[in-house]
Amino acid sequence: MKTSRIVVISAAGVLGVAVLAGGAAAAAATMVALGQHGQPPVGSPTDDRRPERPGMGDPGPGRGCHGPGRGRPGPGRGRPGRPGGDVLHGELVVERPDGPVVTLRLQEGQATAVSATSITVASTDGFTATYAITAATEQERGRAEDTPAQVGDEVHVRATVEGTAVTAEDIHAMPPRD
Repeated sequence: MKTSRIVVISAAGVLGVAVLAGGAAAAAATMVALGQHGQPPVGSPTDDRRPERPGMGDPGPGRGCHGPGRGRPGPGRGRPGRPGGDVLHGELVVERPDGPVVTLRLQEGQATAVSATSITVASTDGFTATYAITAATEQERGRAEDTPAQVGDEVHVRATVEGTAVTAEDIHAMPPRD
């Protein structure tokens, strides 16, 4: 009699723990689905709110850094706005649509030296880099394509990094504002 009572109590305890665990899992799933404040996370399929500012999931009215009609709208003068601030420079590894994996360097700053074969850019945080310019480098100043940047221009550079060689793929420059 004593053994059967222990088995029944143990079974009831296991069942109770299972029910509590299931309830906790369901509550956690509901909290994740609704977000911290009882609303769906911004950008989720059930979210019907609009982002508060361009660059946060909603294409803005600006030209973006690739100019009109280039397929990449964005806020203001093309600075990719993020919750932590504007991107100044950085490297990332991407897989190209045609297959190869490459390292890209992105930088925004002021052109401090420009020649037919290179450009040096200084970001506002003091980071400076020099990029090789080749015949394949796409250059644009203002709205004029195939026009190189000039010293003093605000520039956006996308470059490939292979070992110590850093070659500009795209340079988009905006003349200083008057």
